[in-house]
Amino acid sequence: MTQYEIEGGGGLPLSVREAGNPKGPPILFLHGLMQCSLCWSDQLGSSLADAFRLLCMDLRGHGMSGRAAHPEEYQDSRLFADDIAAVIDALDLDKPVLVGASYAGLVINDYLACYGDAGLGGINYVASTVHFGTEKANGHLGRGLLDLVPGLLSRDLAESISATRRFVRLFYATQPSQADYETVLAYNMLVPPDVRLALASRELDGDAVMSQVTCPVLITQGTADEIVLPSMSEAICSRIPHAKMSLYDGAGHTTYREAAERFNTELASFAQGALGRQNR
Repeated sequence: MTQYEIEGGGGLPLSVREAGNPKGPPILFLHGLMQCSLCWSDQLGSSLADAFRLLCMDLRGHGMSGRAAHPEEYQDSRLFADDIAAVIDALDLDKPVLVGASYAGLVINDYLACYGDAGLGGINYVASTVHFGTEKANGHLGRGLLDLVPGLLSRDLAESISATRRFVRLFYATQPSQADYETVLAYNMLVPPDVRLALASRELDGDAVMSQVTCPVLITQGTADEIVLPSMSEAICSRIPHAKMSLYDGAGHTTYREAAERFNTELASFAQGALGRQNR
């Protein structure tokens, strides 16, 4: 495993981990709100590493990446777009496939709005949020999640911990081991209240951006997801008619953990197909 520190948008340091085949086609994984690159451990340690160059970045304010000084640095689409562009450029990623879980759907769309999709091999939206901060967006989010928002944004530490514990439990239709749960809880708590609040204060609608997408797209969604409802993935599909939808019956928000073998197989097939398209 190799770890990099890359200068992202506005000069913020970004932590990126790399595993897999250094000569393989690149896949860049982007985690969700309050997560970090560790959430992709079932991908980095899988057979995907035999064929692909696997990269996971910690989004700004998360994991081992830097914390910005001002709230607006978590709300500017250009900065998020520049973060992804900086990683692609610094690590010389040729037509990477972007895999974005949950909140990272917004970040992928930030990139698309500023750079388009010509430099991408494909996009895998994984239970991705593409509308945020509006009634339209809230209609695609689980009631359990919405009820937790005040606690997740609270500056009262006990209240924040309690809400984050329940938030992590919501990820899964099938609960993980206690050790895995504690690890996920720990890196969720690394994200401080001011960062959470700034990120949660964005208002975004991805319809226009997604309507311009021409690269291959895979949409991955658990049918039992209580955080991002399947209707959000249906909304993506309606804007990107050539996208392929893969539903995981009975899986929750983390298909990449709850059904890792299937997820990895489908991602490998999708990425190889995208590579074949580039070579035609």
